[in-house]
Amino acid sequence: MTLRRFFGSLALVAVLVWASASWAAVVDQGTAALVAQNLIHRHTAHFGSWNGQAAAAISGVQPIVWNNQEVAWNFSVTPSGHVLVARSDRLSPVLLYSATSSFDPALAGTATALESWIVPEVGRAFAHFETPAFNVRSMDQAYEASAVAAAWRILTSDPAQNRLTAKRGIRSVGPLMTSRWGQETPYNLLCPMLGGEQTIVGCVATAWSQLLRYWQWPDRGTGSHSYYWETGGRTLTANFDHAYDWANMPDELTASSTQAQKDAVARLCADVGISADMDYDVDESGSGMYADEVLHLYFKYKPTMTQHSRTSYPDADQWMALFQTEIDASPGRPVVFSIFDTTGGGHETIIDGYQDGATDMVHINYGWNGNYDGWYDVTQNFQAIWTWEADSQIIVTGIEPDKAGPTLPYVYYLLLLAGSEETWTGIALSNAANAQATAVQMAYYRHDGTAETPVDMTLPAGGQSAFLLPLNPWNGWAKVSAQNPLKGLILVGDADGSSLASLNMAQAPLTTLVVPQVATGDSGWGTDVLLTNPSGQAASVTLSYRDTQGQIQDTYGPISIPAQAQQTLSLGVLFGTRNGGSVVIESTQALGGVAGYAQTVQAHAPSTALNMNR
Repeated sequence: MTLRRFFGSLALVAVLVWASASWAAVVDQGTAALVAQNLIHRHTAHFGSWNGQAAAAISGVQPIVWNNQEVAWNFSVTPSGHVLVARSDRLSPVLLYSATSSFDPALAGTATALESWIVPEVGRAFAHFETPAFNVRSMDQAYEASAVAAAWRILTSDPAQNRLTAKRGIRSVGPLMTSRWGQETPYNLLCPMLGGEQTIVGCVATAWSQLLRYWQWPDRGTGSHSYYWETGGRTLTANFDHAYDWANMPDELTASSTQAQKDAVARLCADVGISADMDYDVDESGSGMYADEVLHLYFKYKPTMTQHSRTSYPDADQWMALFQTEIDASPGRPVVFSIFDTTGGGHETIIDGYQDGATDMVHINYGWNGNYDGWYDVTQNFQAIWTWEADSQIIVTGIEPDKAGPTLPYVYYLLLLAGSEETWTGIALSNAANAQATAVQMAYYRHDGTAETPVDMTLPAGGQSAFLLPLNPWNGWAKVSAQNPLKGLILVGDADGSSLASLNMAQAPLTTLVVPQVATGDSGWGTDVLLTNPSGQAASVTLSYRDTQGQIQDTYGPISIPAQAQQTLSLGVLFGTRNGGSVVIESTQALGGVAGYAQTVQAHAPSTALNMNR
């Protein structure tokens, strides 16, 4: 089942899915301290340090109180960090820990704080285990065989034994990401203003931006996107067709960061926000989009991304296996992790590491300048009958760059493009027949076959794009490659408005082309032919003039047209005065062609144009 949601920037955050069982035992402070100390020893032995220090120790303890009942223990750690230990042995022993962040139970009543969700969630879980319905001996056997029970046995064993088994008892990968980005100044420097204040980035844009920074991709975006910003009451637009300055995107922005660094990070955050239809505000910014719906459209990520709901994975091992598969990949793939409360509010984060030692945990980057980044138990290690509110989790896996680009099987040709002080060309592309956005690449070639840098764009579902030829001065043609079928039109005109020609976008070139009507000579009209060779090899071309009865009266050629080049031929020069009849053009390579009819004094601005291979 797919869950739709509105991600708030500073709203609720996620955590833990706990297990239910029988005869819940209350964990005293001494036992909880042993669990915390053993966890510290195991972390230090495995990673080599605790936040860069060779040793760490418990420096204080706070009981976590909910509805006037102690439900957990929070141990502060020197030099930094904390360990949150459950007060019921039917919960995973370590609910969360961090070597860098702190946890303040006094913030449980502050809506924008992580504690405001964790404390009530722990409290509700603890209360359920204290009810008679859960204290039945028939469940003891299942509990004793559970991962939760095994974790309690390991973490309450002799500290010396824990030190000996720590390295071989933990399999840990990550954290993959090193960034500690946030949502306010200077990350939001390019976010829109609202009532004279700068809006904030939003958790969705912060999560995705850090993910893109991890991959340092795309090299440049593709296309553009516009949407109506409800809160601001206006349309927001972003053009993604530019390079991203990854070299100027540090792990975090500080007072000493350069303006170039601030601009580079802010540009990325703003672009990502607009791509996600962010509803910006000064206190929180939210989006209803998922990464798998957006990243492949504008940022060149593979379209094979997959969305998973926690409710579809009742088995804890299967849920954990999703994270392990992604993070164990080479290179590792961070996972977008969306978490909700029962009212529909939520927070978007990144999971970029895992541990499967005494208890299964994942590393979460919350997008709050490193605050609350740490290791969390988001599985349900002991399967039982209670479904917790934190089951409302959705992840997106398979997020990785598509450096080969999207498959663009539909190819078209714009055969008559001109840009100068005297002439102009307008191009219109329509995606009206498609219910999904379409990736498009415009490959421009000059008249002599010289290739210009391709331009990538995305046409929205059912939408279109109209623009002037971006190259000037310039004469040539363009190859249009598209993800889905398109319609297209070009208009070529004089700058003074004296002449205008329209031409449909051509499809497959042909080795035989026909000019169906020839008008040259005494009538004052002339017929010019523009031939385009889109292939990678030179074309040998022969032309034959045929009278109205189809009899060959004259031939010209062969001539050679270089690879990806064009050649303009005047039929009056080649065949003299010919009023009526046709010309057949035969080539060793498939060609595209345009026949232009005009009074000879206006031969370079044809008033009528025919696309010969349609």
